[in-house]
Amino acid sequence: MVSGLPWGDEWVEQKIREGLLEEGLWAPVGVGRPVPEEYFERFGGVLPSSVLYVWRRLGFVGLGGGRFWVTDPLEWAPAVEAWLEGVVLPFPDQVWWCLGRTALGQMCLWGEVSGPALRVDPLDGTLNPNADNAGKMADPVMRERMGCLLFTSPWEDFDVDEVSGRPLVDVALGRLGPLEADQVLGFVPPLAVTGRQEAGLLGVQEAVPYLVVLAQTVERRLGVDYSAQIGAVIERFDLGRPLTPDDEGAEPDGEGAGW
Repeated sequence: MVSGLPWGDEWVEQKIREGLLEEGLWAPVGVGRPVPEEYFERFGGVLPSSVLYVWRRLGFVGLGGGRFWVTDPLEWAPAVEAWLEGVVLPFPDQVWWCLGRTALGQMCLWGEVSGPALRVDPLDGTLNPNADNAGKMADPVMRERMGCLLFTSPWEDFDVDEVSGRPLVDVALGRLGPLEADQVLGFVPPLAVTGRQEAGLLGVQEAVPYLVVLAQTVERRLGVDYSAQIGAVIERFDLGRPLTPDDEGAEPDGEGAGW
């Protein structure tokens, strides 16, 4: 267990305030849809209490102008099932839940055993594993912290518009306007068919049905797990050492983001 690291409700609230409420980039979009009370009973003991705290605090809500969304795991279950079907993962058999997703439909999956160890990128059809994250789930403190950081350090879409050279999602949202909770930016026909990563070809799609059909259309494959190489760099340069006063404000143990 990682001793001395904060992880309880007070710490989660602090991360919400610092990462979302006081930081304009990832501010929530209006008021989120309240999480049904039965979800807390359904997922209590299955997901970290930090995830349930964020649910109760924010609801299912968009962040950063709709660039990232706290998702309803039951509503997104069909998309998860479609993308995982037939793919052999380097993890034990388990149930996976989509807890967050980006405007372009990248899904951040949480395994009931392996935690935040899988990310689905529908643009290139890859399922990207993270064995390093999975290995941390044996530590209850790290499990709780990563459940919080999933939302307070959201994953971003880094894809670039081939025409303007600007972030694809920025150009598309500027042209199409903000998304609703059940919408995603998607290429029709898929990027895998046209090969043209142009914001002008993106449209607003009904999120889950679009991703289900896309999973049945594109070639899905397991991506490379770079977490081992990153871990080796951290060990080589002693980046995982205990923090000193000069390091104040840094996240320890290479844990600066949920994904």
